[in-house]
Amino acid sequence: MTQFTAVQAPIRLAEQHDRTQQLRDRRLPPARGAALHARLDDVETITTPLARDL
Repeated sequence: MTQFTAVQAPIRLAEQHDRTQQLRDRRLPPARGAALHARLDDVETITTPLARDL
């Protein structure tokens, strides 16, 4: 399993923010929305513990 550190936290948190913003676009094709949701789920798996530690 890959370890993520506080050094990487800003990158992962920024990605989480970007994905959340992208999902707000109502013109987003369903397939792209599904892919963004899947990636956001992956990112949140990382950011949730990081956010608790910050």
